[in-house]
Amino acid sequence: MKNLKIIIGSLAMLLTLNACAPALIAGGVGAGALGVNERRTSGVLVEDQSIEVKAQHKIKDYPDRQKAHVSVLSYNQRVLLTGEVPSRDFGLRAERDIRSVEHVRDVINELIISEPASVSSISNDALITSKVKTALTAQIKKKGFNSVHVKVKTERGIVYLMGIVTREEADIAVNIVRGVSGVAEIVPLFEIQ
Repeated sequence: MKNLKIIIGSLAMLLTLNACAPALIAGGVGAGALGVNERRTSGVLVEDQSIEVKAQHKIKDYPDRQKAHVSVLSYNQRVLLTGEVPSRDFGLRAERDIRSVEHVRDVINELIISEPASVSSISNDALITSKVKTALTAQIKKKGFNSVHVKVKTERGIVYLMGIVTREEADIAVNIVRGVSGVAEIVPLFEIQ
């Protein structure tokens, strides 16, 4: 009886481990496919991540940081600043300091002077972003469009779209986002190739 429990337990463990293999293989294939479709070089991808970290680090010690909600998104070395800040000086200082980060080509400052967003507002923005990404991904089968080329950020219901796209892809993306409920405004910040 004891041996039977050991055998059953071992089989269950093996089956569980075996189920991971297809997921790992598919994940590896998916990651490879993402890399093939990405229009930024691997160096720029890494640099974008580094820029975001460095930019957040630049503003984390501002004396009035707790009165602000600032999001930093870097795509192809262009930085989008969104959120709420306590003063015009805070927003301008953040923009200036982030412009000084190595490899930053441009800063798009969409910060507003306001109290930090509420948890419910942030949650609503996350929901809108999720709906936008889902709608864009659903179009992946359409010829000439791949949602991998579009980065989405939502702040106060305003959807910011970044990416390296063709004019046709930009138009498709904007039209898709227009059909998503909860979107107050669309700000396309694409680089057209």
